[in-house]
Amino acid sequence: SDENTCPRCGYRAENDDDVMLVRGDCPRCGLLVKKDLAIVPESGRSEDDAEVDHYEGKIPATWERRALASLYTFSIFLGAYAGLTLIFILIFAPLDSVPELVGKRLLSAAFDAFPMFSTALIVMGICMAVPFFNGGRSWAQTKYEIHLLYTPEAQVGGLLLSLTFRVAAIMMLSFVPGMVVLWIGYTFDRFGTICATNIVTVVSTALSWAAASFYATKRPDKRSLLDLAAGTIQIEEAALSDNARRKALIPFAAAAGFWILVGVVLPYILRTVKW
Repeated sequence: SDENTCPRCGYRAENDDDVMLVRGDCPRCGLLVKKDLAIVPESGRSEDDAEVDHYEGKIPATWERRALASLYTFSIFLGAYAGLTLIFILIFAPLDSVPELVGKRLLSAAFDAFPMFSTALIVMGICMAVPFFNGGRSWAQTKYEIHLLYTPEAQVGGLLLSLTFRVAAIMMLSFVPGMVVLWIGYTFDRFGTICATNIVTVVSTALSWAAASFYATKRPDKRSLLDLAAGTIQIEEAALSDNARRKALIPFAAAAGFWILVGVVLPYILRTVKW
């Protein structure tokens, strides 16, 4: 029907989960098509109260559901990073050094082969490109039935800007703390090896995400830093399935197992047998 079609660019909502039917604006051009879905805070209330009251009647997604969705996304990231690392090795490394890089030094190659570029490329694919063509939701959010509602600011900016801010927040949480710690360390000449640098970077990133998660649990509206950046709130409309944990743990075990096997166990075996 016409009410499901954008009058400006012709975009058409195909299902009930489409972002245009959920929040009212066209994901392609940003036009506010369904003004009745716009969020108008009540006068006489603080902005925080308005945000909480705005979702009255909706159930915020539980932390378990969000954690499982995050673990599933991280599993995809680990798998994609492994594939991208292998591609970079095949493209840029001398052909005679490929067996040694893959067999003995894959883990170190993963940190040396454009780590920031690889991470940024994968994050943009998982958290921006996929949601843009999937009604605003990532694969993990779709898999775990997490639905999104949008603030007035996000509705004005449109889906693409919302996803851009979310990706920017992910990059800042992932890179900035480690870069600051490394800058301080190198200033005082505290990091003498590449291994120490890599360890500090990974630990700083993990602590950054842990702090962000802790902050989200303390907010009354249960919005994470990524939600605040993107202007979203995550809600659920169905109970968590019985096999939800298994659906997250199996991909993570497979991805983590690959890195442990190929990055740690295999090099140890090859060095032991002096191959």
